[in-house]
Amino acid sequence: MSPDPGALTLTLALAMATGPAAARTYGDPAWTEPQAPFPIVGGVYYVGSRGLAAYLITSPRGHILIDAPLAENAPMIEANIRRLGFRLKDVKILLNNHAHHDHAGGLAQLKKDTGAQLWASPGDRWALEHGRPRGDNTAHLPPFPAVKVDRELKDGQVIRLGPIALTTVFTPGHTPGCTSWTLPVTEHGATRQVIFPCSLTVAGNVLVGNKAYPAILADYRRSLDRLARLKAADIVLTGHPEFADVLGRREAQLHGDPSPWVDPGQFGAILGAARADLDAALGKPRAPDVPAASSPDGIGWRDFVRTDEHFAVQFPGTPTAVQGRYDLDGRTRVPARIYAAQQGRIVYRLTVADVAGQAVDREAMFKAAIERLSRGGEVRAYAEARIRTGYGRQICVERPGGGHALAAVFLWRGRLYELEATAPGPDGRAATAALVRFQQTLDLH
Repeated sequence: MSPDPGALTLTLALAMATGPAAARTYGDPAWTEPQAPFPIVGGVYYVGSRGLAAYLITSPRGHILIDAPLAENAPMIEANIRRLGFRLKDVKILLNNHAHHDHAGGLAQLKKDTGAQLWASPGDRWALEHGRPRGDNTAHLPPFPAVKVDRELKDGQVIRLGPIALTTVFTPGHTPGCTSWTLPVTEHGATRQVIFPCSLTVAGNVLVGNKAYPAILADYRRSLDRLARLKAADIVLTGHPEFADVLGRREAQLHGDPSPWVDPGQFGAILGAARADLDAALGKPRAPDVPAASSPDGIGWRDFVRTDEHFAVQFPGTPTAVQGRYDLDGRTRVPARIYAAQQGRIVYRLTVADVAGQAVDREAMFKAAIERLSRGGEVRAYAEARIRTGYGRQICVERPGGGHALAAVFLWRGRLYELEATAPGPDGRAATAALVRFQQTLDLH
């Protein structure tokens, strides 16, 4: 059973996509939606909006801010920094992932209000100082407030501020000066490597015959090869948070997961999706599906992830699959396929029901689903779920006897998807935070 080829990426808090999406619609409402700031790891904080990331790296000697997305988001970013208890004047260095309006639009305001210096790559200096991107692009990228660059970065340069040691990695392609960084941090007594990768999507860039950026295709390929050789990808923090499930991992953190950020296999999946995105833009056929291998020690998840924008889902190992029926709204039962797996005490389940041709009463459907998923327990959290051009809901439930469950239910192109992770006992809330990893895209055969 496979979704239609045109399926778009989920952006559920509990079901996030890992791979790059196709060229975005500029003006995504989530880009300006407020998001409460939160700690990530080792003095790194999220201070961006719900749809565009900005990362504050703090130290007793001052702070570094990576990106100030959208000019209209500058007051929000400043408010988030203050909300965390930090002073704007202690931000000493501004960095930019790349010179597009959705990553650089607020730099001029942040620079003025903090007094910080802007350090940037030579390849993006012109764009930043002229307020418009370089390179031929079909997405009609808008201009942004120009900002003066105070210091040019060098490839491999270590930016030091107190204990911060942020290594610069030039990764051109998305823009001529696209820049990534790596940072060692301490997580529960262990040293972890964080990577802040530059955007890897094609996103409307003209790859062949780009008069303003002739080397674009070669740069994309060299950058992907270079990033694949890096050994610094325990924790991935992307400029578009959905690419690394940043907000989903935050959800896991809030539900007690002690280490939601560490995922050494994630960056490889992102790079694989980026290569497929590049090939698709060049008109190359999609590579065959290859499930990700489990790690040698058996830790990790086996996933069913296509290299394009289809849906897929992760399970701890290969799930069982059975045919069944699904109670759609208390009156109608429809064919369904049920996938299940267990890891430790946590049970994972995905139900895919065919609803094509059905007159679906969405409110009755969601009410029935929530009643079924709660099983008489107390619904601790309930929210509408974000799906690009789709619609769903998600809940956190405390079950009778102390167990917990996280669940999401949504409709997409004639199919209903119901995801659930449950665990018994008082530790259920922390354990079921793993639903954040029961995710990606749905592409079930």
